[in-house]
Amino acid sequence: MSVTDAQKRFLEKTRMKSIYYHKVIKGYHFIVLATEDGVTEGTFSINQIKWLDKQLKQAKEDDPKKPIFVFHHQPIKGTIYGSEWGFAKNRDFFYNTLKKYPQVISFSGHTHYPLDDPRIIHQKDFTTIGTSTGAYLWLDSGRIQEEVPEGADFFNQALIVEVYKNKVLLKRRDIHNNDWTGEPFEIREPSNKNSFEYTEVRRDKRAPSYEKDANISVVQQSVSGLTIMLTQAKDNLLVHDYKMVAKNNATGKIAIGIPRLL
Repeated sequence: MSVTDAQKRFLEKTRMKSIYYHKVIKGYHFIVLATEDGVTEGTFSINQIKWLDKQLKQAKEDDPKKPIFVFHHQPIKGTIYGSEWGFAKNRDFFYNTLKKYPQVISFSGHTHYPLDDPRIIHQKDFTTIGTSTGAYLWLDSGRIQEEVPEGADFFNQALIVEVYKNKVLLKRRDIHNNDWTGEPFEIREPSNKNSFEYTEVRRDKRAPSYEKDANISVVQQSVSGLTIMLTQAKDNLLVHDYKMVAKNNATGKIAIGIPRLL
């Protein structure tokens, strides 16, 4: 379909007046955006971003301390885990428009990256968070299992958002297992950047570790490869993956660097 026909069908099916709009629900402002061409990474026009700025100004004037919820499909490059799949055209104009409003909480999809990873939320000038996937898992590249590992089709996650007077809780729900995954992200005083906990400076940087009795062994060997068993590492948040390096015992030099494992 052409871009025009696709947008027309969207409006006919949803009965919305526009592909992007602003709605106030119980005193809270929700601003929904839409990309405007057929490019996979998406494009937000200058006109739409200028429109966004006016809506944000209106929301702030209504109540400067309340969070403002902004929704867009593709993430903003250089923010959350998976934002390498975000949009590049007019990116800085888009970001700098939101930058003036620290109370913004920006939700994006597109990537299918898991909510389990603490980098799925990003705070600097405002808050951005990925919404994961309702269909299948996708991961960043560089692993033996590649971007879509075995079992990815069963992956299904969502955010439950609870709004209180002075804070917002973003609860991470594992729908397939009917359980929570990780502790909720808590945004205290959304309009105050000094209260942000998920910044690069404050973010947890403790590396995973192994118990003293941890071990690794080759449990199966063949011409085509090895099957290796190792003790699982421990971490207070998430063990992202494992990188294995084999050294030549005689020379001490690295013989092979094995791609990362889940």
